[in-house]
Amino acid sequence: MIWVDFPTGIAISEAGATANNGCSITSRTTSISPPCTSSSNMSTIFFNGFFSSGNVSAGSTINIKVPGITNLWYVGTSLSFSVSTTDSSGNFIDTVSSGLTVNTTSARPISSGSVVIDSPPVVNGEIDTYQIIISPSTALVVGDRINL
Repeated sequence: MIWVDFPTGIAISEAGATANNGCSITSRTTSISPPCTSSSNMSTIFFNGFFSSGNVSAGSTINIKVPGITNLWYVGTSLSFSVSTTDSSGNFIDTVSSGLTVNTTSARPISSGSVVIDSPPVVNGEIDTYQIIISPSTALVVGDRINL
């Protein structure tokens, strides 16, 4: 079995961790349904039975595909994923828990925005109160900020 632990900030959707979702390992098949399951806190995906039809040589490349994953909500680099292989009894064989990161490089645009001055008429050089109204495309969470 292969375990993939996702770092904080990257979300596994229900659709990404259930049967008929397209999760796969390239060139491997499984008769186990569902082929992928998730932990109760939706932070780990387990790939079941993909190695019941034959061995994989040491050093071989294994390409894992999981649809329905939500990227970081901010531009930057994630903490590391952790990937482990286990035997049929759940004993760990190999594991890596550093260097497997995702780097989001683009921010989503603010979907709309406007500036309104509270006390028209607007006269040059006067001091007024401005209202800046925006509709962010991404949810803001506790601790986030708006920078002007």
